[in-house]
Amino acid sequence: MLSIAEELPSLSDALESLHKASQTPAKQRTVRVSGVVDVICRHAFADGLDEDALETVVHIAARKTELDQSSVTTLIKNLYPAQRVTGDVVVTIVAALGQGKGKPSPGTQDSLVKWLALVHEIIEDANILSRLYGVLFGMLDMISIRHLMQNGERGGFKVLRHGLSKTKVSVLPDVHTYHATESSVTLEGIDTVEAFVERLDRIEPPGQLISFLTDPLLQKYVDLNPSPVSSARIGLWLATCLEDQITCAAINAEDSAFLAELLDGLLQHARYSKTLLPVVPIFLKEYLTTWNGRENVEAVLGLLAYVSEDSFEDVYSDFFAPAERALFNNGLSSYAQLAGLYTELLQHRVAVLAQQQPERRQPALNSPKEQFLKDFVSHFAAFSTSLLLSLPSGMGTDVVSSILAFWELLSTSSKPHIIPILLPPMHLVYYLMQSSSADVASRICGIIGSYKQAFDAHPRPVKHYYPSEVTDGLNWCLRDVYNFFWVARGLAVAEQKSVGMYCHTVLRSSLDTYLSGLGQGYTIGRIFNLSYNAWLTSMSSAAWRALEEQEIQRQGRNRANIKAQNGPVTQQSLESLRDGGISVDWDGANGYKVFVLHWLADRGLGGLRELMFATVTDLKTGRGSS
Repeated sequence: MLSIAEELPSLSDALESLHKASQTPAKQRTVRVSGVVDVICRHAFADGLDEDALETVVHIAARKTELDQSSVTTLIKNLYPAQRVTGDVVVTIVAALGQGKGKPSPGTQDSLVKWLALVHEIIEDANILSRLYGVLFGMLDMISIRHLMQNGERGGFKVLRHGLSKTKVSVLPDVHTYHATESSVTLEGIDTVEAFVERLDRIEPPGQLISFLTDPLLQKYVDLNPSPVSSARIGLWLATCLEDQITCAAINAEDSAFLAELLDGLLQHARYSKTLLPVVPIFLKEYLTTWNGRENVEAVLGLLAYVSEDSFEDVYSDFFAPAERALFNNGLSSYAQLAGLYTELLQHRVAVLAQQQPERRQPALNSPKEQFLKDFVSHFAAFSTSLLLSLPSGMGTDVVSSILAFWELLSTSSKPHIIPILLPPMHLVYYLMQSSSADVASRICGIIGSYKQAFDAHPRPVKHYYPSEVTDGLNWCLRDVYNFFWVARGLAVAEQKSVGMYCHTVLRSSLDTYLSGLGQGYTIGRIFNLSYNAWLTSMSSAAWRALEEQEIQRQGRNRANIKAQNGPVTQQSLESLRDGGISVDWDGANGYKVFVLHWLADRGLGGLRELMFATVTDLKTGRGSS
């Protein structure tokens, strides 16, 4: 375990060592692979892997190498992307599947496929999997490809059998084809992908098609061999059962176990098909009027994320408003669940939109789907602000984290002419920026940094697509954060440049007068920067000790003869150290401030670094800061 003052080896060095180790037999290595893997995993967990790092690890894992299975599995389990996953990574993984001399082990292939399933919502080009469908489909008879969420049979080409249970009778029956003869082709007789494909048009439907909610083979059959009769049978069964549950609920006589299993089955189908069966929204609309917000929460909220209508106002009125009322009665934990629902809805909407191609260059928010997203985000902005302001002091960390997760997803989801850039309200940003939690402040900085990058990558001129009040609001926020953390101008107001985090100029002046009277060089402008900031000061102090030790070792000096740095590091104190102390610049690519950014990022607080590197021109060009 690294101590707080020890420096984590660089990711690039670790990746280079991993590459060499993958080509060197274990007995001939000079480094321990487990240590290299640990460094990579630490970086991945703290900051995620950027495009180059992710591709490097995947290229190594996706072929047969000298690495042991445990190391490869650990690497794949810690493949946390810092950006959207590129098509090259997807192609590399698919190319690694199957039989072959240079292919990785079945266990590695299994891990790679599971990882691909986890990240499919954040793949840069959503059509890449569609183009590779033929290759993947041809491999579905391999255990390593079809293995899945608890049961080895799930996702394969055999019907699912739940087995006998003495204590519970399943609501959703196993697949059974009745009145079959020797010449019949049934799903129960299918056990390979080839048999399924060859006999698809001759398979007799089973007795109860509703089994398709949880049986993967029947799902494939229903999807690939649709018919009005099948749809009618499924719809009638569901409508009857769900109507019975509504009726029973009205007299408090519902079968809770029956409904729970049915809703879980419907949710499994929704996640498989990315849509709801027609009867489900009708049921939910009625069920939510009497729902207590305590039973079947995961299933109900999971299904609501797939509700699809053109108007957010209609969706909110019919579904989300009743859900909010039911959950608000159940305490703080329900607030996080609601935020999670809206994040899942956003993820689903973004995934659908990302697959579309832009029809024409036009101002943002002109299409109905973009308008739905705008109205939805506006509601979440008001919703999340209200929640944060109502939280008791020191409580609700899971709520705050859930709210940040929504904005993190949105800030990285824009796609020119398809998914608009939608900003959070700046007063919410400033509120979170001044949180007493280092993690919260770091994450909101990372969110704003992502928005800056989104506008930087947008086709020019941006003003043709977004009104000036949108870009002006972000620019003022960037200037405020720059003043707050990076230079000694915290809370400064400048017309058409910054709003001082909405701090009134009279209040700022009074605070400055008070701080100046305390001595110690305190001023309102300086009190929020890297060295003085309340939630940063202890960490920036530890970062300075690490930097100081690094320079002592590099210069081969004796610490006993080094002039000490006392108190928070400032530009003036660093100047005084040039005579008898460690000589370190305040600014610059190798200066103290940049070192602190990297030190924080290595310990999971990378948001401020992301924001500063996206904002400060000299940092982007590698020269430091002005």
